[in-house]
Amino acid sequence: MQLVSLHDKCDIEPFLRQNLFTHLFEVSDLDEEYWPYTIWFGLTDGAQLRQLVLLYTGLPTPVLMANTERPCALMADLPQRTVPLLPRRVYAHMQPAHVEAIAAHFTVTPLGMF
Repeated sequence: MQLVSLHDKCDIEPFLRQNLFTHLFEVSDLDEEYWPYTIWFGLTDGAQLRQLVLLYTGLPTPVLMANTERPCALMADLPQRTVPLLPRRVYAHMQPAHVEAIAAHFTVTPLGMF
């Protein structure tokens, strides 16, 4: 799998719309009002986007949205690979099983299920 940074809505939106219920928040960040505050990372398998995370920077504490597509095991790899690219502090939305992928690099304070 290849880590990529995505900059084109045409590459991002079709992936998000495959599972709109899972990616509703991310789809809303494609709006022109929020788009300038977004940084998108993905894992690709050849030309196919397999997982996607969004770092939203429009708040005092950036928000990492790591909502999982199946197979879920791929998502543990993506946040771990983005750690060097993330700010020192983030508010993360991710499955508890994937928190372990970044826990060695951040102080984790679980705030419950969302």
